[in-house]
Amino acid sequence: MHMRFRLIAPVLISVLITLSGCFRTHTNLLLNPDGSGTISETILFSNAMLGLMEQFGDSTETLSLYTEERLLERADSLGEGVEFAGVEEVTVEGHRGFVATYSFDDINTVRLNDDLDQLNFGEDDEEEGNGEMDEGMGKGLGMDVTFTYTDRRLDVHIPQREATSTEDIHPDTLAAKTEQIRAQMEGQGGLISAFLGDARMIYDLTFGTGIAGTNALRVADSTNTVTLADIQMGAILDIMTNNPELAARMQLAESEAEQQAVLAETDSLEGYFFERADDLYIILND
Repeated sequence: MHMRFRLIAPVLISVLITLSGCFRTHTNLLLNPDGSGTISETILFSNAMLGLMEQFGDSTETLSLYTEERLLERADSLGEGVEFAGVEEVTVEGHRGFVATYSFDDINTVRLNDDLDQLNFGEDDEEEGNGEMDEGMGKGLGMDVTFTYTDRRLDVHIPQREATSTEDIHPDTLAAKTEQIRAQMEGQGGLISAFLGDARMIYDLTFGTGIAGTNALRVADSTNTVTLADIQMGAILDIMTNNPELAARMQLAESEAEQQAVLAETDSLEGYFFERADDLYIILND
């Protein structure tokens, strides 16, 4: 089966570092046999991130990590018929945040995405909010997953990046981009690594009745969970530091041949996983 290209361009770290690299997110969709289910979205901010956000806000007021209005908007972005069900504040391993839960009656109308712009963390006033910081919050992995469910078979549609060229990367272009990444990491790598720390983004699907069959690459049998993406920012920084040429190729690869060559080098990397099946399916147990 032809496998298409699905990678983060590491140079986009300059966008992610604005804010989204400073927290952990875990989005889990639980599907029931009748097609209904819930989506739980855990957002955890590091203590350093919270301190920075408080500096930009009014120190006389408690920092608000969410508002119900924003969570209702987030529900709308997850698809027709998705409703906000509740929120709980949590503290985990030096991070503070919340778990928001959403419910749906028909997974066929759900769009599982990582566009967090609706949440506008920190301040509810768009004109007096965190400005550039809020704008950067929504820059995630580009997840925008839809579903088709019938007769206990779930087809998962993950958008992929198609090849846009038949040309190989020009050596001069590759050399320039490699040097740019090397210089960035030599000059700012330590600070970036300390700031991003253990940032992580996870997207997965859970099936309470169990899984009868699937072509998914990563399945946790003990929890009946299929992982769609599990990205640790530290893994991306390691590539940029230790192999800047590969990082450059990850950003520049446009031809099918170049993309497949990059995939071959990144398939075994720890902390860097995307489901890449063209026609991902999961069959639920009876």
